[in-house]
Amino acid sequence: MANITQGCFKNGTEPGTGDYRWFAGFYLILRMLLVFFINQQYNPLMYVVAPTIAALMVLALRPYRVEWCNIIDAIFWMTFSVSTSWRLYWTAFNGAWQDMPYVLKLIPLVYIMWYIVYLMYNMCNARYKSRQ
Repeated sequence: MANITQGCFKNGTEPGTGDYRWFAGFYLILRMLLVFFINQQYNPLMYVVAPTIAALMVLALRPYRVEWCNIIDAIFWMTFSVSTSWRLYWTAFNGAWQDMPYVLKLIPLVYIMWYIVYLMYNMCNARYKSRQ
């Protein structure tokens, strides 16, 4: 069980790296706090601050063994932070945010399209370099 939840984090055996297996516990505590704050309707600003802190920690510490996992996790937390700040804006100024779920559904599609364009660029660039 520990390998499933902590196997993706650096364990300090690689040269120049620290032990970041504690990050799994940090994520568990962060998720529990976010669920608690959502259920209690406590402080709306906490929905924006907590994911931003998590994204900054991922970017600063780089706890995953594979670099692209660090980037995807930071993108996830920043998307969560942006979506909750949009929700707070729409709730505070417009009174309702009925159209917001439709906008939020487009965010993963933008990432997927960007990734496809990135893969196509790399493929074309590799073919171009191999012909020269």
